[in-house]
Amino acid sequence: MSLFRDIITKTVGKSPILYLKGVASSGKTSIAVHLRTIFGNHGKQLINLKTRNTESALSKVLSQASNIPVIFDEYHNKFEYTTTLQASFDNSGYLKSSEKSSRGTTNIDVRSSLMLTSNELPDDDVFFTRCIYLPIPKEEWTKEQREAYLKLKDLEELGAGCVAIELMKHRDLIKSEFTKTNKIVFDSIKKELSNQGQNGIVERAIENLATIITIPLILHQSEKIIISEFTDYEDVLNEFVEIACQQIISQHTVASERGDLMKFMAKLQSCFDNYKIHDGTHFFFKMGSDDTVSIVLHFPKIYSAYLESYKGVGYETPLDRDAVKSALINFAGVDNWKDLTRSAKFKEKITDKVKSQKPESNSCELDYERLSEIYGIDFKNRTNPYQRRSE
Repeated sequence: MSLFRDIITKTVGKSPILYLKGVASSGKTSIAVHLRTIFGNHGKQLINLKTRNTESALSKVLSQASNIPVIFDEYHNKFEYTTTLQASFDNSGYLKSSEKSSRGTTNIDVRSSLMLTSNELPDDDVFFTRCIYLPIPKEEWTKEQREAYLKLKDLEELGAGCVAIELMKHRDLIKSEFTKTNKIVFDSIKKELSNQGQNGIVERAIENLATIITIPLILHQSEKIIISEFTDYEDVLNEFVEIACQQIISQHTVASERGDLMKFMAKLQSCFDNYKIHDGTHFFFKMGSDDTVSIVLHFPKIYSAYLESYKGVGYETPLDRDAVKSALINFAGVDNWKDLTRSAKFKEKITDKVKSQKPESNSCELDYERLSEIYGIDFKNRTNPYQRRSE
């Protein structure tokens, strides 16, 4: 999409922001950088939003090169120039005083698409609807994945810009077919969501995904690239629409379930990474008959560790016990706390080899894979593997 941004913005007036969200060391920034190598090495690879940037400087970065994505790293909810980031989506620049005339002004246009990385979900609903949300789970790589990554690095050393050069050959095709195909895709996604009973989704979300998949659909159907096993147009369109609907529904679910539980899970992730909570003592995993993974929480111990993490942090206030329980109830889709709790056995101390004979009745079982997808938690791999274990 970034390669044909000027065509897209002239047609639909918008340029969706790619929002990569994951915990530390999940690889979100690396993914953005690898995507960026396709466009050569114009300008800086990425800009850290936790450093001292000015609004005008960020705007200039978005105006310096056409049809090339810019990476803004470490977005956070206290970032003060979110409206500048929205300008990339809205394709709206800004005015500055002219250097040639004291009364004149010069328009600074936005020319680049934007990739954001973060370990937080945006609090701002309006901003979030301008993003394509891509959660990056933290996982241990297989041998095959490591080998594939090394091959990718070798290709990048030789130069990945050839990919962009090849795709640019089809610019006239994209220009002539985009409007018609985009409308077909948009109408098809909207119809499929309605068929699935998903009628509460904002139209901007549909527009975003229609914009994203229109170009690869055009290129595939014109046999310029092959990204589907299907050849019949309707089959290919249906496959693309299915993928788009999955993304839209997933992001809509995430947007609906943000709030207290997001803050709670972020703190628990920090507790886990810093060896304040432990598998077997504070929680354990349970495999279902259908290979689904759930996590059983020792709620009293988990909540105590959560409260402990706020000590010495004067500018933040922890959620009270009832607020956390309410958030967990909503996530699980049950009516009350009693419906969520169960008895489970845990270790008394992390040094114990066996679980206590006394079950904890105030435990709760949750869908771990869904928690990981929505909130980016990873209670299997720590970001501080060499830190001393706390007893």
